[in-house]
Amino acid sequence: MFLRLIINLHIKPFILLLGVISLSSGLVYRFYALNWAGIAFSLVLTALFFIILWYFGQKFNLKLIEPFWGPTEGNRYFRIGFHPYASAFLAFWLLAIILLVRSGTSDSIVSPWQAVSLWILGAYFLASLALLVHFGNSRSYQAPLIALHYALSFSIIIFVYRLGYGYDFFVHQATLELIDKAGLVLPKSNYYAGQYGLIMMLHRLIGLPLYWVHLLLVPLLSALLLPAVVLRWFEKMELKSSHRLLALALLVLPYGVLTFTTPQNLAYLFLIIVLAMSWRPDRFDLITSGVLSCAAVIIQPIAGLPAVILTVWRAVDFLKLKRSELAHRVLLALSIFGLPLAFAGLEKLDMNALAFAWPDWLPNSIMSLPDQELIGWNSLYLIGNNWYWIILVLVSVGFAWRKESAAFYQEQKAATALAGAFLLAHWLTKLLPFNFLIGYERDDYAARLLTVALIFSLPLILKPLERLFVNLSAASMPTKGPWLVFLAGCLTAVFYLSYPRLDRYANSRGYSVGKFDIEAARWIDQDSQVPYIVLANQQVSAAALREFGFAHYYNDLFYYPVPTASPLYQTYLKMVYEKPAKETAREAAEMTGVKTVYFVLNKYWYAFPKVMDEAKAAADEWRPFGENETVVFKYEF
Repeated sequence: MFLRLIINLHIKPFILLLGVISLSSGLVYRFYALNWAGIAFSLVLTALFFIILWYFGQKFNLKLIEPFWGPTEGNRYFRIGFHPYASAFLAFWLLAIILLVRSGTSDSIVSPWQAVSLWILGAYFLASLALLVHFGNSRSYQAPLIALHYALSFSIIIFVYRLGYGYDFFVHQATLELIDKAGLVLPKSNYYAGQYGLIMMLHRLIGLPLYWVHLLLVPLLSALLLPAVVLRWFEKMELKSSHRLLALALLVLPYGVLTFTTPQNLAYLFLIIVLAMSWRPDRFDLITSGVLSCAAVIIQPIAGLPAVILTVWRAVDFLKLKRSELAHRVLLALSIFGLPLAFAGLEKLDMNALAFAWPDWLPNSIMSLPDQELIGWNSLYLIGNNWYWIILVLVSVGFAWRKESAAFYQEQKAATALAGAFLLAHWLTKLLPFNFLIGYERDDYAARLLTVALIFSLPLILKPLERLFVNLSAASMPTKGPWLVFLAGCLTAVFYLSYPRLDRYANSRGYSVGKFDIEAARWIDQDSQVPYIVLANQQVSAAALREFGFAHYYNDLFYYPVPTASPLYQTYLKMVYEKPAKETAREAAEMTGVKTVYFVLNKYWYAFPKVMDEAKAAADEWRPFGENETVVFKYEF
């Protein structure tokens, strides 16, 4: 009964419903609010959309229904019986989940691998190998097993970071909590609305806690939707028997953006789905792609606008417009120059400030050969240090084979052209100084365009992998076995590399919010009886957002250094990089009109002993948390 229920689920209406809810609720939030009246209005808009779609679907004979897992003859995907390799996969998968559940921590860490036993890499390798062998011997349970492996691959952050991961997560969570109470947050942003609307609708209608909906949204949707979407995509590509292995092999590409929820990551997910659904589209595919693209625009335009451009391109081809080539050229020009010009408009552009730099998508050397560790770690970083070369080789081979499959090349021409266009857009964006951002954030916008270009490159990347798996399917086990072991090793390497790392080769540097940051924020709030501000890093500020939301503003400045463009953050940097002098704290007090200033210092700060001694001498009071893990200094005026 349960398997029959799953079989009867349908992928296209589910994805369309997801997009319509995100778009309608996002627009309602943007122009009104998401109180109960706004939720009801969003539901009315959603229902109205589907009524209109049903009417025109009857008129134009739209194909609305397709099984969620696999093709229409898909009962063969659920043959009941004992499958030894599938059973082995489930055993190793369960072992990995147990190791993850036991690894949760509230400490400040740079990498989840500081908390997770590296035995999980062995369990992941064996699970990957068992799944590869299963697909070589059986066609049963394809999408569900791939979905489980995707879920494991994307779930490290969910299990390890008990307090939450990253800085943006806490900012958005505080915003969502305020929307839940008041219906809106002012001033409203020009984006993010699509994600806020989707989360609030799921929270209100399903009854799940807001925190868990927010935490699980991108990883869970990615694991649930991508297997069904890519299997359908590969069948339309006519990839024959290799599509199961190919769906699993997508995990050899870096997938960090699908492991945690941010508006940008949700928009990336929608872009991937739009790319898959735009392959030989029918009318319903184009409608779904259009809705998802518009939803992505009001979630995060850096991925949303490329999705819109691709959808328009495919619609032009589908309708066979007379001036389609002209339309394609206009779309390419918009892709190359649109977002860089929009970024340039964020600040007063000084042509003398343009900085010509070596594009990130061109390798700096022929090959990086690590030699600092044992052979396992060296092999791992042979992949990690040469991502660009690996992807460049795959794309080049896929492009070189275009003449061997004219139909394939014709279908992927739009994606290839847009991949090149957004690479150029990435390079143009790299020229901009982004002076309104803090130093380590100035490459973020350009890096996002690089990710967009990588997504559009997927059809070319898939072609050589497809050729490999077709040959493997026909090979004998002595030939196939070493290749399957190698592929399982590559999947395991990417599993490790897709998360923040702290080892001999890499230091991701970004510490997580820890329990002592929470304790410090709570103590400060209880200690002060008068208005106060806090000079702290992003992690402590995120802890305060988690505990108290957007509690206080003084002279239009938030009482913690949020965002990093705040003058208070510049004052904090002056305290830690120069000297934590009382006069510097006084400047912040006068800026905000308060009488009490707290300065928070974390033990992981590189000059911690020196700064702590200087702060002790200047402060009126100080208090440590843990073994000086977090130290609070108080200045009164």
